[in-house]
Amino acid sequence: MSQPRQLITDLWIPRELGHQIAEEAKLFRDRWLETGGVLMGYTNCSSAVVTALVGPGPDASHKRNSFRPDTIYQRAEIAAHFERSSGLDTYLGDWHSHPTGGAGQSWTDRRMLARLTRDWTDGIDPHRPLMLIVAENEWRCYCAKTETPPRMLPSTANFADVMLRLTEKN
Repeated sequence: MSQPRQLITDLWIPRELGHQIAEEAKLFRDRWLETGGVLMGYTNCSSAVVTALVGPGPDASHKRNSFRPDTIYQRAEIAAHFERSSGLDTYLGDWHSHPTGGAGQSWTDRRMLARLTRDWTDGIDPHRPLMLIVAENEWRCYCAKTETPPRMLPSTANFADVMLRLTEKN
């Protein structure tokens, strides 16, 4: 029987990568569009450390109230980064922007994180995926509290806030 996957309580982001996220979000916020990407890194107990970002991809769809990444591009970049890091860094989760509101989870965000949590079976890193939401004046990160959040109507009670911490270096 496999061990339960770890609930992440702290997300460490180097300032340089934080600035990259902020710049990408601002570029699209000025056009009232969402954007996003992938957080790559490693976990240590209940902490996750971001070491790299994967962008949205050339065929991503950016809309006012939604964002769909170029998954073919992202999967290839995730695999390449995993190889370059000799398997030390892996997928931690996703980030996306909310150009017109706060960093609270929308119903779509809750449904997507619930699906990621249920479907995440890579067997490499035993953590639950993260979702970082970036708004103009607020960033919030979430992780599912259980291994199997509800499929249809996940509520905010199904997700824990993750403490964000900016660092000087990886």
